[in-house]
Amino acid sequence: MLTDKRELASIEVVGGLEPIEGADRIELATVRGWNVVVAKGDFQVGDQVLYCEVDAALPLSDPRFAFLAPRGAKTYGGQRVHVLKTIRLRGQYSQGLILPLAEFPELIDNVTLNDGETTVDDVLGIDLYEPPQSISSGNRIADFPGGIQKTDAERVQNIDDETWAEIQADNADWIPVEKVDGSSVTAFVDASGTLRVATRNQEIALDDTTAHGRAALTVGPMLELGQWVQGEVCGPGINGNRLALKTEQFFIFGFGRIAENRLPIDEWPVWTIPYQIPKYELELPVTIAETITQADGLKSLVTPDRLSEGIVWTHRNGKGIYGLGGRAVFKSVNNKYLLKG
Repeated sequence: MLTDKRELASIEVVGGLEPIEGADRIELATVRGWNVVVAKGDFQVGDQVLYCEVDAALPLSDPRFAFLAPRGAKTYGGQRVHVLKTIRLRGQYSQGLILPLAEFPELIDNVTLNDGETTVDDVLGIDLYEPPQSISSGNRIADFPGGIQKTDAERVQNIDDETWAEIQADNADWIPVEKVDGSSVTAFVDASGTLRVATRNQEIALDDTTAHGRAALTVGPMLELGQWVQGEVCGPGINGNRLALKTEQFFIFGFGRIAENRLPIDEWPVWTIPYQIPKYELELPVTIAETITQADGLKSLVTPDRLSEGIVWTHRNGKGIYGLGGRAVFKSVNNKYLLKG
């Protein structure tokens, strides 16, 4: 189940193994919805493994991860780490890392992993790698505001069969919008009538010296008491500006009231229309594998000659799904986009 903290490492089971055409020494292992290229013969279907997702910063001080150092190392959070990225080998996407669970005795029968607080990440010292922002994120003044969910969407590869069945039950109610690569903004008007702004993880001072502040000040006058709006600010100097925008733009993907779920898209105020993130004319596929393939190589609607980062599927009625952490969204990221990152 999704929480506000993305968990990068978990104990999993190898669900499948497939040969790779023309490859004698490697094969394709499946863990949940993820494919990982592994050495042939290292694993069998049903093996318990440690799985680490892409974006995991693995501490190279741990001898079990030290073999990754020649593939790339950087200093992050005060330690040397290797950051897992999407790669392509013999025409196959490989996303993440699997290692035999037997190499991690501290995880086996570890009752603290079931206490709701401790995670595999905590035990192994694994962090989420977040690239340094090229824009100022302002002065932090508080934690992310209560009563509003953080801007996050589960990757389709992590969705279990039960949750996918619930999603498919409302197949026609899922709207595909473009996932744009910018910086997360939450603007809201509190009970006192004060406009406030937050980044992905924290509330910051509201002024026009940051892209977040400028986005909030643009839409803030339209917000009513207790309303919030969430979106992505993109443009020059923001995350490499991979959409090649000439000016800052704010793309809204969520709207609601504090302490409530997001409102159905059809109930968003008219003023949001010019800011709403572009929608694809696509249908939600039947299977997770088809949903992953659908996003692969997808072009942007904002800048049609550029790759899209992917698709965020949003429930038309704002219906929160239990297996999505109560959220009404999930995402399918464009693998070709990840390879170019």
